[in-house]
Amino acid sequence: MRTHLPVTQRQPPFPSGFNLMSTADLKGRTSTHIAEIHRSVEAQSCAIVQINAALRHIEQLTEQNSGMVHELADASAALTMQSGAVADAMRVIRLSGSDVVVNSDAVDLRRRIRAQKLPPTQPAPLGWGRSISIKVA
Repeated sequence: MRTHLPVTQRQPPFPSGFNLMSTADLKGRTSTHIAEIHRSVEAQSCAIVQINAALRHIEQLTEQNSGMVHELADASAALTMQSGAVADAMRVIRLSGSDVVVNSDAVDLRRRIRAQKLPPTQPAPLGWGRSISIKVA
């Protein structure tokens, strides 16, 4: 038969290697863990803000690069047109009497050059619509 001892005299069985903790100790540990979680969340939030700022900067750079590529393509097209006009103009220039002129009709060449039109945003190539005199000794 078992005797029921008063609460103060009884020792409950507790697994070996474990300590009995008070509620205050558990509350303190829980508060510590919650504070650590809070600090980690704040650090992650700060990192996310920095990542978003970096991505916005990369997006701006990408837009600028895209704009520069379009400007470069337009400039390349204008330069191609101008180089063709210079090549046509060079066909009628002779530096010496023995040089062969590929296109002997300078008037027709001038008319074809004037008939070509550049986009309105591009400056007119040098020499278009102007006469250039070259003196050869």
